[in-house]
Amino acid sequence: MKIKLWKKIKIIWLKSLAPGWSTCGHCDIPWKFVKRHETKCAKNLWCFPLCEKCWSELTIIQRLPHYQELMGRWGDSGVKYGPAVTRSVLNGG
Repeated sequence: MKIKLWKKIKIIWLKSLAPGWSTCGHCDIPWKFVKRHETKCAKNLWCFPLCEKCWSELTIIQRLPHYQELMGRWGDSGVKYGPAVTRSVLNGG
C-alpha cells in the first residue's frame, strides 16, 4: 500500500514539474522525465504511447491496448494508420 501511495505522489509531483507535457500511457510519467519508445506507424510517421522502461517490461499483448488507445485519440488518422501500427506492435516494434 505504501509503495502505491508513494508512486502516486511521485507522479503528481513530476506532473507539477512538467505542466502541459503528455505522459507515458502505462506509468503516467511525463515525457520530460522518461525516454519514449518510438514505433513506426507509416513511412515517415512514428508514435510513442510508451516509455522505453514500460515498453521493455510489457509483453507485446500488454503493449497493444496502449497503441490502440493512442490511435483512438488520433481520430481519422488513427483509423488510417491503426492497422499498420497494430502490425508493427505485433511484430515487436
